[in-house]
Amino acid sequence: MPEVSPIGTSDSSLALTIDVTERCNLACAYCYKGPAGSKGVDIPSVLRTMEVLWPVITEHGGLTVAFMGGEPLIALDDALRLASELSRRCSNKGLSFSWSMTSNLTLLTPERATRVLKAGGAFHCSVDGCPVSHDRNRPYAGGRGSSSTVMQHVDILRERGALRGARMTVTPATVGQMFDGVRHLQSLGFTTIAAFPAFDRQTWSSDLLLVVQEQTRLIGEARLTQFASLSRLHPIDSYARLLLHPPAGDGYHCGACHSFLGIDIHGRIFPCHRFTGQSNWEGYELRTLDGEGPGSWSQLRALFNTREVPERCHRCPALGACRGGCWAENLSATGTLSEPAEISCAYNLALLRGIEASGLRAESFAAAGSCNFCNPCIMCDICLICNGCNNCDICDRCNEGGWRGLNDGGCAVPAGSV
Repeated sequence: MPEVSPIGTSDSSLALTIDVTERCNLACAYCYKGPAGSKGVDIPSVLRTMEVLWPVITEHGGLTVAFMGGEPLIALDDALRLASELSRRCSNKGLSFSWSMTSNLTLLTPERATRVLKAGGAFHCSVDGCPVSHDRNRPYAGGRGSSSTVMQHVDILRERGALRGARMTVTPATVGQMFDGVRHLQSLGFTTIAAFPAFDRQTWSSDLLLVVQEQTRLIGEARLTQFASLSRLHPIDSYARLLLHPPAGDGYHCGACHSFLGIDIHGRIFPCHRFTGQSNWEGYELRTLDGEGPGSWSQLRALFNTREVPERCHRCPALGACRGGCWAENLSATGTLSEPAEISCAYNLALLRGIEASGLRAESFAAAGSCNFCNPCIMCDICLICNGCNNCDICDRCNEGGWRGLNDGGCAVPAGSV
């Protein structure tokens, strides 16, 4: 097998998402996978895929897994079986292992939470802010809002000291409650919050972009006061850092196809979780680690890790944070990996202007480092996947240094090893 070190660095775990089911009990307005399917994970196929990846996992010194779907609690037994087997194999090889699951929390029970936590897992929660926003974005398949159930189940995790990261998706219908959403999630006890927009199946008008700017200004003004207890606030923190230290515009957007891969229910490998379950994107399946032809890791790395952003991006003040946009979002909107949609560019500019207007350029954000998944750090979902590190206190120690929300390179340490 050829040398695999260019895939990532040897001092950070390989990050994987594994889809354990297509099924989901919600009908989210922005779901990029569309209507839920009915198939579950093929465990033998996934384990065969892991055998192929062991040289890469060994090169990285460990493995971090986030189980996704669908809703992974529907397939909890399968997720626990995979977690147990992968943990055993990593332990036998002297490698670190941690895992989490990304859940909508509607199916959480005390018994299920205990099973996950006892097995060393953690939860990354999809909660779209305050109840009115959550119900608009994330109803049950029949149309009824899911917020009341979710808020009750948040208590289950908080009582067990297991409440960490929340992903809050912002849509045109809920952007006016972005500040209230962050405040609500903080009040529930979340310590890491990501507030990212949805563009698939959504219509953003110029008036709404002014709302984005105003809501971001409010959040920025509160970041070092009302929201100071948050260890990370995505993507506000990265844009605040950008205003202090604008990085060069070259490089890649995130760790996809670098130190981050997605595995679908059939055991097939893709650049990230956004590519799994997409029948029209099967041309991006990673079929072999060898060679340089179609479907090889070398070919996909060339597409994803050496992308040149369009000329128009070079003049954009937000380039240092957006890095030319999410590859999957670009592909969905424009049919190419490199060309971002105009609306995503406009959203990012509104975000930047809001942060600048807030005055959030405090030196408390000047010490920003980055993990080894993304270089430079853009405060992406990779950090939330790292919430599997139950015993790691690096982020807490960084915060004791007098600044909030940005890690100091600590995420390069294999999760759970501290």
